[in-house]
Amino acid sequence: MKIKLDESGIRNIRELAKNYDKAIIYGHIDLDGLTSSICAKVYLERYGIKTVDFQVIQYGATEFAISKPNDPKTMAVLVDFAHGKPFMKIHTDHHQNQQVMKGSSNQFTHSESNADTWSTKISTSNIFPAEDIRVINMVDAAQYKREGIKQEDMLKASINVNRNNSVLRNHIDMGMACGKLVLAFKNKPNFFKEIVMRANPSLESMYNTIRQIIKERIENKERGWINPNEIEKNAQEYWKEQSSKKIENGTIEDIDKINNGKSILIDDIIFQCGGGNTRKTGGYDRYTAFRLYPNAKYFIMLWDTIGMMQISKNPWNDDVENINLGDLVLNDIFKKTVAPFLHKDKYKISLLAIKKLNESKYDDENGSIGFDYEGLLTVYPQLKNVFDKFSNKYQYLIKKYMNWKPKDFVEQSPEEIEKALDILGRKLYLYLSDIVLANSGGHPSITNITGFDYLNEELRIRKKLENNKNPYIKVDVKKDDKSNEDKKNVNDKSKKDNLSIVILKSIAKNIVRKLQGQEIKKPNYSRKKPLKTESVSNERLANREVLKYIKTLDNKILENLNSELEEDFYISLSKKYDNYEYKRNIFTKNQLFKSLNESLKNDKISKSLKNFIKNILI
Repeated sequence: MKIKLDESGIRNIRELAKNYDKAIIYGHIDLDGLTSSICAKVYLERYGIKTVDFQVIQYGATEFAISKPNDPKTMAVLVDFAHGKPFMKIHTDHHQNQQVMKGSSNQFTHSESNADTWSTKISTSNIFPAEDIRVINMVDAAQYKREGIKQEDMLKASINVNRNNSVLRNHIDMGMACGKLVLAFKNKPNFFKEIVMRANPSLESMYNTIRQIIKERIENKERGWINPNEIEKNAQEYWKEQSSKKIENGTIEDIDKINNGKSILIDDIIFQCGGGNTRKTGGYDRYTAFRLYPNAKYFIMLWDTIGMMQISKNPWNDDVENINLGDLVLNDIFKKTVAPFLHKDKYKISLLAIKKLNESKYDDENGSIGFDYEGLLTVYPQLKNVFDKFSNKYQYLIKKYMNWKPKDFVEQSPEEIEKALDILGRKLYLYLSDIVLANSGGHPSITNITGFDYLNEELRIRKKLENNKNPYIKVDVKKDDKSNEDKKNVNDKSKKDNLSIVILKSIAKNIVRKLQGQEIKKPNYSRKKPLKTESVSNERLANREVLKYIKTLDNKILENLNSELEEDFYISLSKKYDNYEYKRNIFTKNQLFKSLNESLKNDKISKSLKNFIKNILI
């Protein structure tokens, strides 16, 4: 059934209630997602539809760990989330771009919060009090200065209602405390679910419910639960620790040196790499950087562990330009300069890497939906045109293997597993640039550029497949010394940046240049130091000259070669020194043989290069 929404609500809600008497709500993991879910619960109850469950949804692997309703009388409702799902009957969101599903009801209003949409547009009467909606809007749109909130107020996790304050001010304090507590415990199992199921639609009810949940968990001595006063203490300690890591008066080139939670101020732009010590409950706060650098206008936060970078405006600085950060980062910088550079073989991401990473939190017992064929085409619809060119049999195999559960890559027959790994892991891919564009976005004042963790996953899978190992079989690190060493290297903060971090730091530099009105530079993602000419041996110079000469033959000979052989030719000749494979069957021109024979007469050429040439001549 297709459900229709208009500005005054769900037009056929009564007809809908005849088909569904229960609902599961899926909400984003923040204060707006939480309040929007409570709004949806109350709205549906008015029409006899009872909310029986709530599930947290978050971008990334958690998005595909959710489970579908298993009762045909239970409908799925998605709130405050941009990526639609085929089984969702109602989908509401307030972000700039959405992945829209056919057959579901969609309400996409670009408001400061999705709770505002539910309470004042979908509902015919306010669900949350007007003062609460104003506070929720303030938190989700980061309009703190508008309401008189200072940077140090962001640390508050508890309140004392002051009768001398205005009603609005007490609501603001309540909302700030709710927001801090929600972020502090957001990863605790069933925390959001209990708030949605137990709280009424008001910040006061939510705050009291959260305090009660915390009290119950502490009494049960559950790990990681602390009282609000300790959260405020942890937040203050985090600020002090970050203060010791700040660097002022930096330059764009200093970005390469920043890691492990350090931050640097480049004119009026903050750059930070890594969150620092985030282990203590409630310690981390994303606005800490603006407290450290109160006059800064922009903040670039690179999360090195997940391949994501967030760019935001300082909500307390009135001099911040009216710039849409989403357009600046994705259109002006990424699409124009970075995307073409990432559209190369080196940055091909196999469907296996995409599927495996998206299913890293898959839970078979809870019936996770997984990242299947339908999900693949939802996120990357351009693949449908590619698949349509394949034979029916090949399309069947793609769909079959994409619909496999993680355990199938271990439990199926060896022959079937190898076929699945070959098709998904070696033959079908997307470029990293396409993945980044499909997963990035946000608000004009805060935007994310993400998807670079797929590159890290791809490199791991490539290594496994090259060694004829199944990426889904876990290695016992206790017995495998090499695996222990690899794990040690991964956690070694002193090691060099991996390729995804090099790319993100390069993007960060161009964001700084763009915001400063400078010219954007072309990407350079080499992690190797350039060789100094004076230190290069005569043999190496001779090798270069031969390779350079062979490259000059490229254009002359490739004019007569099939275009599909062009890439093989280039890789074979100009990149053989980097251990690329070559195909002998494409070297058929007399001119090439003659040129290579002549090069063998040069005494300064290395034996390895001569052997390479001889192999071509065989």
